[in-house]
Amino acid sequence: MDLALGNDERQVKYSITLPRHKGGDKIERSFWVPKIGQTFRIMFHSCNGFVPGADKQVNGLALWNDVLRLHEKSPLHVMIGGGDQIYSDGIMEPHAPLYPWGQELSPRKRAKIPFPLELRDKVDDWYFQHHCDWFNASPFREANSQIPQLNLWDDHDIVGKATKPQREKEASSKEENASKVNGSDTANGNGVENGKENGAANGKHEEGEEELDPSYIRHPQQGPYIQHRGLSICTSLGEGVLFYGLDCRTDRTRERICYADTYQIMFDRFIPPTCMG
Repeated sequence: MDLALGNDERQVKYSITLPRHKGGDKIERSFWVPKIGQTFRIMFHSCNGFVPGADKQVNGLALWNDVLRLHEKSPLHVMIGGGDQIYSDGIMEPHAPLYPWGQELSPRKRAKIPFPLELRDKVDDWYFQHHCDWFNASPFREANSQIPQLNLWDDHDIVGKATKPQREKEASSKEENASKVNGSDTANGNGVENGKENGAANGKHEEGEEELDPSYIRHPQQGPYIQHRGLSICTSLGEGVLFYGLDCRTDRTRERICYADTYQIMFDRFIPPTCMG
C-alpha cells in the first residue's frame, strides 16, 4: 500500500475480505499517517512475551492494552519491534516436535541427532501455526491491524546460534532452525533515502533473491551459519529521524557481530560523504 503524505495528518481506513471468517466477510480497520514534514509518533517494544514457567498471574499481553489506550488518545504512526516479537521456546516442550532433541543434554550427542524431512515438516508446521496464533492473539492483533510496524532481529541479547560451540553450530537441526528459535523477523518499512549504494545496499539481488523495497539493505556477504545474506532496513520516520535497523544476527560469530563491510554500508547510508574525512 503506497500513500502520499499531505498537508494534514490523517486517518486511513481499509478493509479486508476474508471468506469464511467467523465475524463476517469484511474486516474494517484504520491507521494514521503523519503530514508532510511531521516527525512520526513512535512506540518501541521488545521481548514481546514471557519465558516458559513465568508466573501466570503476570503472564500475558497486558502491554498491548496500554498501547491501544495510548493510540486512541494520540494515534501512533509506527511501532518498532526491537527483537523477540515472538517467543518460540515452546518448540522444545513435551508436545512439540523438538522435545526429544532438547532433552539430550550432551552437546556432542545432540550435534549428531538426525533431522529427517518428516521432522523438518513437523517443525515448519509448528512454527507456522505458532506465528498465526501469536500475531492473532488479542489485544496484540488489534495493535497489529492499526499501527504500521518496523521489526528487526533481536538487538540486545547475545544468546543464540553464534554463541554456541562450533560443533553445535554445525548440527543439522540447529542449522535449519537458527533463524527461528529466537523468532523475530526483519519486517518491511516505507520511506526511501536516496543515494549511491552498491548492489547489496540498493535492493538489487543475486540469482535466486527477490527484488526488495529500497528501504531494505542486503548485506554483502552470506552469514557463516544462517545461510543467506543479512537483511537490514533503513527508513525515514519524518523530519529529523532516520531509522536504521541493523541485522546483528546473520553475520555473527562468537568473535564478531557484523562484517566490516556491513557496517560500512550502514555508514554510507546515513553519514554524508563530506563528514567521512
